[in-house]
Amino acid sequence: MLAIASPIVSAHPAAQPAPPPLPASFYGTVTVEDPGGELVVVAVIGGVEYARQPLAMHDGQWIYTLKVPADNPSTPEIEGGRLGDTITFYVKERVVASANWQGGSNTRLDLKIEQVALAQAGGRALPVPWLLAGLIVLLVLTIFILFWRRRRLSGAGVSA
Repeated sequence: MLAIASPIVSAHPAAQPAPPPLPASFYGTVTVEDPGGELVVVAVIGGVEYARQPLAMHDGQWIYTLKVPADNPSTPEIEGGRLGDTITFYVKERVVASANWQGGSNTRLDLKIEQVALAQAGGRALPVPWLLAGLIVLLVLTIFILFWRRRRLSGAGVSA
C-alpha cells in the first residue's frame, strides 16, 4: 500500500481577529479668556479619561484635534467609547462641551469656556461687580436685622 501525504484543506479558513474599531475624532478652535496654565483638552466618558491632547496655537488661535478610542467589544475591559456614549470635554479642568461618541466620525466642535459659565447659570451669568454688590446688600441687611432684633428684644425686657 502506498500512502500519499497531503495537507488537509479546510473549507473554513482560520478566524481572523476583527480590526480594531475606529475612534471618534474631534477638532476645532478653543476660546480661552485666561490662557495661563496647562492648556489641554481632555475627553471623559462615564468619569473615565480616554483622551488628552495639548492645545496648539495656529494663526493666533488655539486649536485641537482629539481621537477618543473605541471600546473593543471582544474584550471584557472598556477601552473607550461605544455608540451613543456621552463624551464630556474639559479645558483647564472646566467642562466646555459634550458630544455623543460615534466611531469613525470626524466632528468639528469649537470649545469656549465662557459659554459653559452661562449654561451652568441657566443662561444668566452676572458680572462680578453685580455679584459683589449683591453680597454687600445682603451683609448690610443681615446686620440691620440683627441689630433691630437685638434692640427689640432688649426693649421688651426693660418694660416687662
